[in-house]
Amino acid sequence: MFSWLYGVITRARNSLYEKNVFKSYSLGVLTVSIGNITVGGTGKTPLVALVAEVLAKKGEKVCILTRGYGRDNPKKRVLASDGEKILTDVGQAGDEPFELARKLTGEAVVVADANRVSAGSWALEKFGITAFILDDAFQHRKVRRDLDVVCIDATNPFGNGKTLPSGILREPLENLKRADAIVITRANLTKDISNLKSQISKYNRTCPIFVAKNKIYALVKLEDFSAQTQKSPSLTDYRQMTADKSLAFCALGNPNNFFEQLRQEKFELVSTQRFPDHHSYTQKDIEKLVAQAEQSGAKILLTTAKDAVKLKDLKFEVPCFVVESTMVFVGENDFRDWLLIQNSKIKNDFFADLDEIEKETFIAKPRTKLRADKLNGTIEIDSHTTLMGVPPLAWEYKLGNRSALEWILDQYKERKPQDATIAERFNTYKFEDYKEQVIDLLKRVCTVSVKTMEIVGQMPGE
Repeated sequence: MFSWLYGVITRARNSLYEKNVFKSYSLGVLTVSIGNITVGGTGKTPLVALVAEVLAKKGEKVCILTRGYGRDNPKKRVLASDGEKILTDVGQAGDEPFELARKLTGEAVVVADANRVSAGSWALEKFGITAFILDDAFQHRKVRRDLDVVCIDATNPFGNGKTLPSGILREPLENLKRADAIVITRANLTKDISNLKSQISKYNRTCPIFVAKNKIYALVKLEDFSAQTQKSPSLTDYRQMTADKSLAFCALGNPNNFFEQLRQEKFELVSTQRFPDHHSYTQKDIEKLVAQAEQSGAKILLTTAKDAVKLKDLKFEVPCFVVESTMVFVGENDFRDWLLIQNSKIKNDFFADLDEIEKETFIAKPRTKLRADKLNGTIEIDSHTTLMGVPPLAWEYKLGNRSALEWILDQYKERKPQDATIAERFNTYKFEDYKEQVIDLLKRVCTVSVKTMEIVGQMPGE
């Protein structure tokens, strides 16, 4: 009964968003959502990190926006990382934002805030962000996104097929139709995923389905992990320690997957212990773990990086190691290639739209009164003519603290000649992939503006 009611509510909510009764707000730049259709862990966080790394390597200024579950003050905005260094602790940021900040030092800004529209606008202004990643946002439809990527856990894809509270679905499976891509995670922990692929295709026949698995690549001593100030601590080849009897513990949404991963990679687990997701550890918890290890004959403790960030100030009488793992795709470059192609396509759409803006604004309707409204996506040419539907990405490219589009409009509005140092100014920003196109577009737009000003006899003096 309650699951039926929950399904009705979620369908109604989605319908209101699709009919634009509930508003979605653009963050103005490339926005990628990584989310789930179920509760519990699906291996989403490693994918968030991977997407951030791929985009950062392409020269994007990346920001991860996350709610930050389990943090001390969920109503407070916390800057976990400014992209260069970690600026807070795990209690303030939450375990997953803190772990992302640690892993992506030098590659991504990380902000924990329940209001991702407000946080995104703030980060865009403060850091000049060119790409946002929304963590756990498939259901968070208040933020408009360019790409919706959904993670599905191969070991327990949809539970009993029912929505909350009777099942684990956050919304009915039919809503997989919104996904632009689906990533089946932990495929190495199941025998066959062909039936799962077929089931997904019933709800979304067009989106690509990628297959990924988790792979352990190293162990890190807990004291080294906790003390590290750099992104990469000293690593231990885990294959040298698989024969040691071990006790594994974690506080994850799906703890059995962690234990099974260790067994699959030949660790000799003699005992395991699970804690509630996002659990905050105490010294008493550690004492119980040590006693359990002694009783079972375990010589070492094993835990995850997500757990390790909460163990810094606790004392262990048994050696504890952090298991470092990564997400590996079957068809290694398939997902990366897809992501970069989509990114390029979105950028190219931006240039096509901006070309159209140029024609509409500077050629077809030359006027001197221009006002740009970024929030509503409009350019007011005069009291009788307003250009609608200006793409949010038109404000992405920055000149100092101002967008390139605003600079173009001001050049026209203020009747100034082209800035001779524009190429040099662009060289100070990271637009390697699109710099020449942007510079060429700006030159052409400004040239048209100068010709228009000559016609109306309002050229400024040299």
